[in-house]
Amino acid sequence: MGILNRHKKSLGLVELMAIAIGGMVGGGIFSILGVTATMIGFLTPIAIII
Repeated sequence: MGILNRHKKSLGLVELMAIAIGGMVGGGIFSILGVTATMIGFLTPIAIII
């Protein structure tokens, strides 16, 4: 058990920034999809492909 407890799990600055940036990009993608679906409707998948 002593060997398993030796490693401390922690997030550094780079990991925290990656999580924050990923959240912002993901949120932006989902919000744009919502706006697009409202404006275009059922043709949204075609608009995304184009």
